[in-house]
Amino acid sequence: YVSLYLWWILLALVIPFYQDAEPRQMLQAWEEPPRKFLRSKLGLQLKDYAIFSAPVVAGYAVFHPSGAWIAAVVWVLSAVNLSWFILAKYAAYEPVTRTGAGQLLMTLVHLAMLIPLAGPFMIPVPLVLALVAYRKSLHRLNPYLDAYP
Repeated sequence: YVSLYLWWILLALVIPFYQDAEPRQMLQAWEEPPRKFLRSKLGLQLKDYAIFSAPVVAGYAVFHPSGAWIAAVVWVLSAVNLSWFILAKYAAYEPVTRTGAGQLLMTLVHLAMLIPLAGPFMIPVPLVLALVAYRKSLHRLNPYLDAYP
């Protein structure tokens, strides 16, 4: 399970990437309303993550077939966390700024899920925070993407 722990910890290194906000023109280049933009952005990022993490899941399926479900659960949980990271970026969006919004909280919640006794109780936290960030993102992106139907 060491590889799964390392995989989980390496995901924490991705958090700072989602602090830098893109310029307004780049955001508007998508020509989509906020809801569709967020779905597209999440879909692309999760697809890239699936491609990146496929060797780990495939390795577990081949070398540890009885434990492959654990790798699948870790992938789902990490995808929820990644979605939260992305949505938090847009929940505090200001063009060309470094948000820093909740990086410490994101890192702590992400790493707290590794603690054997606390981890299972922490599972709903990123999901709830992602849903809250989704609502805030829609509101925050509306002024920038309101011209698109």
